[in-house]
Amino acid sequence: LRHKHTLPVFIKHNITFNIELMTRNLLTGIFLTLFSQTAWASDEGQFVIGAAGLSASSIYTDSSNTTKALPDINYKKGSFAVGFRHGVSYQISPSKESSIKLNLVPRFKPFDTNDSISLVNMSRENTIDIGVKTKFQIKDVGSLKIEFFKELTDKHEGSLVDVSIGKFFMNDVLPVSAALGSKWHSSDRSKYHFGVYDSEATAGRSAYSPGAVLMPYLSVSTFHKFSVSLRAFGSVSVELLPSKVRDSPIVNASTKSSFIVGLSHTF
Repeated sequence: LRHKHTLPVFIKHNITFNIELMTRNLLTGIFLTLFSQTAWASDEGQFVIGAAGLSASSIYTDSSNTTKALPDINYKKGSFAVGFRHGVSYQISPSKESSIKLNLVPRFKPFDTNDSISLVNMSRENTIDIGVKTKFQIKDVGSLKIEFFKELTDKHEGSLVDVSIGKFFMNDVLPVSAALGSKWHSSDRSKYHFGVYDSEATAGRSAYSPGAVLMPYLSVSTFHKFSVSLRAFGSVSVELLPSKVRDSPIVNASTKSSFIVGLSHTF
């Protein structure tokens, strides 16, 4: 009788694992195939180098806000692009009205165990996501972006779906791009970022799993060209944390905000 109950559960988990593994391997295979065959088809390349300052609020209990300087390095040739912050991408759709890109994106660890006493003995690592970014122009509305990512480095194996509507505004002072959207984090991903695993539970920090969460956000960005090759850029974003995230024993915030300003030169 015990085998009758446990076998279907084993089959269910085994099928789920195989589907996730096949999806990850399929996306990786497609990306590497396209890159090796056509990424360097164009003879023209564009190299951008610069620096950016980042200031971000911390959502974790007793943890200080983050301020750091980051390099802003990007290279684009044909359909292929690589950058420090945006990873590696290959555009498989040539249309100007819509685009489809395959991406490998680095994700920095959400926190360090030394950031606060509330995070002691909680280990998180940098990860890499693989996924697809799509963008469609909608007349008189703006652009619709839909992105899907799957964690590739086996740290949490979670998924992320990002859907947003963006609008570009031209004016006599500075051009402005605004986006309103929401990010869906799978339960595995949200637990890695906002939860507490059973092995990390202490007398003052209970185990916690937020489950799948939906996080709305608003972002605004702008730039100013000093010349054809030199420009300044900036962006600000605010993300709303749902109650399932706010209820975590390591979280002490209702919003997460970040501000980036930088300068870049195109060669």
